[in-house]
Amino acid sequence: RIETPHGPAVWRHYHRGGLMARLSSDRYLWNGLTRSRPWREFEVLRQLHEQGLRVPRPLAAQIRRSGWIYRGDLMTAWVIDSESLARRWQEQRMEAADWDAVGQAIGRLHAQCCDHADLNAHNLLFDATSMVWIIDFDRARFRPAPGVWCERNLARLLRSLRKLRCAPDTADWERLRNAYAGARNAPSVSNPDSRSNC
Repeated sequence: RIETPHGPAVWRHYHRGGLMARLSSDRYLWNGLTRSRPWREFEVLRQLHEQGLRVPRPLAAQIRRSGWIYRGDLMTAWVIDSESLARRWQEQRMEAADWDAVGQAIGRLHAQCCDHADLNAHNLLFDATSMVWIIDFDRARFRPAPGVWCERNLARLLRSLRKLRCAPDTADWERLRNAYAGARNAPSVSNPDSRSNC
């Protein structure tokens, strides 16, 4: 976390995961600016932020290229006074309205045809007013239409909750699903150019 003229921000350096991390922790193959990870995540966040979704405001992206290799960073606004769904869930402070809020946030994201590559309990934040924000859009992408990817996102979230050794009961998950369906299928009236008709 750093302080900037735009307020508190998060500066994240891109690191590899999995087996590739053994070869290089933070170097990526250069395939052009618009295909770089910082550029793509910045653009996804920019478009979602412009549509009024609760995602961190993108502030800056940096790419340091050396031949066919690059390293990258992304800076976004800090979601002040927030805590993750994972923490709230583990501390047994989740209420019925919280499940509604989570479902609505994901539904609005999918209404914009945005496929979140890693929708887990750590990437959903509650702010001080219990509104839900979605973070970490590395490898996220816009799809032409809703599809099986929507269910994959939800299944990923459910798996992450189960890994916390306390899966939600059927009633709570059903609440989330109902709120999700209502938000995803709601017509967009705030912006006639919204992706919600995708």
